[in-house]
Amino acid sequence: MKGLYPPDILLSPSQAIIRINELVRIYGKDRVYRESRFKKEREGAVTALFLLGFGLLEPETFWISLGQPDPPDTMAVFYKRRASDRGLEKHVRNIEIFEWEEHSSVKFVEAVQNKLLLKKYPKDFTLLCNVRRPGENGTFEEWFKVLEKLKLNVAEVWVVGSIVDSQDDYGIFRLYPTRSHTTFNLNTRLREIEHQPAYMREMGRGIMDEPKALGKYRIPLP
Repeated sequence: MKGLYPPDILLSPSQAIIRINELVRIYGKDRVYRESRFKKEREGAVTALFLLGFGLLEPETFWISLGQPDPPDTMAVFYKRRASDRGLEKHVRNIEIFEWEEHSSVKFVEAVQNKLLLKKYPKDFTLLCNVRRPGENGTFEEWFKVLEKLKLNVAEVWVVGSIVDSQDDYGIFRLYPTRSHTTFNLNTRLREIEHQPAYMREMGRGIMDEPKALGKYRIPLP
């Protein structure tokens, strides 16, 4: 479904959440989280959850790119005013995503290592794991102690997952190379960024004064 996502269009985290919820409403959760046709939407939603938490640690207005060549799976994008005060400068975090869910037959650290064996990722990539295994929230300290002893070929490893199997409370946890974490309520964070437009046109790496919001623009659902 890569052709569905224009490479010059960015989504807000809210829009990525809206899209996955709409797909679940139409097709049901089992199909959306299993079928390959929805993989890019799942990646967008996981990235959105991560950015809703990460925005509490590094307050920026984040956008999501789904239309770039793979890898990475997604890109988190934000813009900062140049030191010269002449226009905005684009900043990118390249994100590679994998899911560790209840049917996985391997332990978390092994799943990380298996993911990194599949491809040689650039050193600046962020590996983001969506944990969907009930009862696994208490093992982050154990995972960190193992990962900190390894030399991984990515910049960071983060985990995003629900807190105590809640539908609305989430946490993000950096497990490599150093520890960091925060928790958040999904509905509260969505209200906090409700002013952000749903879509924005990518302006490249050149100088621009303000991002270009796209009003009623909409990417069709897969």
